[in-house]
Amino acid sequence: MPLKMTKMEMNMAAAKAELEARGLMAAWEVWGAPTNGEFAEGVVNDMVGKLIKFGNLTEKQWAFMANLLKQIAERPAKMAARAAEKEAAAPIPAEMLGKRVKVQGEVLTVKGVNGRFGFQVKMLIKAEAGWKVWGTRPMAGAETKKGDVVAFEAKVEVSKDDPKFGFFSRPTNFQMVKAAEPEGNAAWAAAEAA
Repeated sequence: MPLKMTKMEMNMAAAKAELEARGLMAAWEVWGAPTNGEFAEGVVNDMVGKLIKFGNLTEKQWAFMANLLKQIAERPAKMAARAAEKEAAAPIPAEMLGKRVKVQGEVLTVKGVNGRFGFQVKMLIKAEAGWKVWGTRPMAGAETKKGDVVAFEAKVEVSKDDPKFGFFSRPTNFQMVKAAEPEGNAAWAAAEAA
């Protein structure tokens, strides 16, 4: 006599079949595995649990799950590329330390932070040689955003932990070397040119 499946076993079988039909079996492998604090794994784990419990997800949830699974699959390659980029970066030149020098590079991040001097807008700059510096965005650069290439004069200090990372202070003589292309404008510009 065949054994009867419990409701939970039936729900799990139905969820697995739905994931397989949608080409998202990687989610089944993520479900129940340790997430190691990773956001994407945690969300996929939760979504599969909800699929088992309730039997369905919305189309937007399915699309989101597919996007998260793509991020999980691409993560090792991205991490390897970042590690190679960091390894290839040159240390901050010694001749730049302890005096005011010209800093030029691409803005990687613009972020507001609350510190001991109140709210300030900080930015992370990556020089062409690969080293990075973090400091307060000058008032003259109030419109600065990610992707802009900027130049300014500042005092640079190297980090105690990483010779390829440092901090800049009291930036002056700010210049916008090249503004970043606004997102979405590349397709528009191509359409205009045609």
